[in-house]
Amino acid sequence: MNATHEETVRMVGELNLQDYGVTADELKDLASKARESNKEEQVNAIRALVQALRDANDRISIEGMRYLYFLTQHVLDQELPASLREEVASLIKRYMGSRLNFATTPVESLIIESYRAKLAIKESHAKFDGKVDATIGKNLKEILTPASEEEQSIFQEAKDFAEMALDESDKDNSTPKSSILDVKPSEEKPSEETTTTQSETTETTETTESTTASVETTEETTATTQAATTEEATTVETTTVEQ
Repeated sequence: MNATHEETVRMVGELNLQDYGVTADELKDLASKARESNKEEQVNAIRALVQALRDANDRISIEGMRYLYFLTQHVLDQELPASLREEVASLIKRYMGSRLNFATTPVESLIIESYRAKLAIKESHAKFDGKVDATIGKNLKEILTPASEEEQSIFQEAKDFAEMALDESDKDNSTPKSSILDVKPSEEKPSEETTTTQSETTETTETTESTTASVETTEETTATTQAATTEEATTVETTTVEQ
């Protein structure tokens, strides 16, 4: 464990952390606290984060594109909680406004958040309990909605962009096995600032400004095989949510 810590500290000293939103001292402090905890998994977790930053240092455009590819592959996974899906949708939007796409946001500024989001996605798959939250939050709605009939959505543009730009050897081999678009999604109420989480019963009733939405509730079934996850959930007419 001490050897891993020492290697981590050495690697931190070699990093160029401009635009990454973290300093070398902060990383070293995290590494020291992990060692003091006497928990090997924490020491290894900091080592893995530092390695991800080192990979980004070595080839920032490729690593940024790899994250974008992974995020577009999994943002619609039924296994994700709605709050995480909103974070991922926000990242996808920001990647498309970054230097990857000839815009202004430094790709470096998205790396740590992307790294953590990737870990959270994998954890959501590992801990999935079969309950699907198909809420369409404002960030997800924005990237799924084309600006016009002639344009692609941000999501589709980002997905195609990463697919074409990456070599096959750089693509993550995990592919989505389900999509919330396979079920009837609900949308957030306009007054809500954060994504609505799924209730224990997975049933919600919402009211539009002018009419009462009719709600049809059928038994929800979730399968873990690649062949199918089919749900018929609450159908709700809601007002449009803007980011």
